[in-house]
Amino acid sequence: MAMIFADNKVQVSGWNSLTQSGSLILNINKPSLNSKVAAYLIDDSFLLKDEFHITCIGNSLAESLSTEQLALVEGMIAGVFVDDIYLDDKLYFIDSPKVVDGQLFERQAIIVSVISESLTNLLQEISDKLGIVIQPYLHITIATRPDNQCAKRGIGIESYEKFELINQGEYIII
Repeated sequence: MAMIFADNKVQVSGWNSLTQSGSLILNINKPSLNSKVAAYLIDDSFLLKDEFHITCIGNSLAESLSTEQLALVEGMIAGVFVDDIYLDDKLYFIDSPKVVDGQLFERQAIIVSVISESLTNLLQEISDKLGIVIQPYLHITIATRPDNQCAKRGIGIESYEKFELINQGEYIII
């Protein structure tokens, strides 16, 4: 099998405001997905994403933070540039159905894990300062199955334990 990405280093484009977006997101440039891998995903009914980010603090946790805590986080990330983010060499198939207005919707995605010592350390510093646990499963969603209204909504993987619950295994490109 060919390499999944031409370059496994992630290029960061900046932070989204926690107070404006409702979650702490690190925007990144489009990963350099191998064209054969992209074609395989499309053939398997996935839609390649056109926006890429790493969610550091998801909506549910952000909603529980006070105005003072939000301001503290904003201050801690101001001027922080993370430049040691690398993509794992495996893709994972995620299946996380969601109920909306009593109707069950499938939500399936292909993700890649990311590794970053500085981002992990920053989140630990924020966690310590706020006195709460912040340990998201750092990843980037590469593609989703676009067959319903929930397909484009974030799945949210707040922890390694949640990843284990919704991970259907490594997505193998033949």
